[in-house]
Amino acid sequence: MIPFDELYQEQDAISELTQVITALIQKRRLCDNRITNQLFNQFTEMVNKHLDRESQLVCSCLLTSHNKEAVKHAMRSLEGGKEIKRIFNQFVRKWFRKGSLHIKEHSLFVQEAEEMVELVLDRFQTETEILYPLARKECEIRSL
Repeated sequence: MIPFDELYQEQDAISELTQVITALIQKRRLCDNRITNQLFNQFTEMVNKHLDRESQLVCSCLLTSHNKEAVKHAMRSLEGGKEIKRIFNQFVRKWFRKGSLHIKEHSLFVQEAEEMVELVLDRFQTETEILYPLARKECEIRSL
């Protein structure tokens, strides 16, 4: 059985964290502190963990389905997860040095951080509306 409740809890925790981060980064002086750095690191770790768990639990099941639509959505999800991780890694390389934020252009940093957050939130919407219902249908039937 896929632990959908846990996956939804992860989504909620990450979504709450995005609200805090988005509010904090609006003020330049709040970007250069230890707490903001920790929150960004926590955000990145939580998103990576969630994507890995989703791949292992949801996509792996959908990929073995005889339903071509299920396989197609699983492949899209895996590709999307890789793209999100690539964007996160690029963001970290650009804005972090030795685990700390180093911001030269605040407005660009805020724009890129907000785009990254939107990417994750859009991903959660797709998971909730398409991927998880499909997995419930396809995977839980086989486990009976």
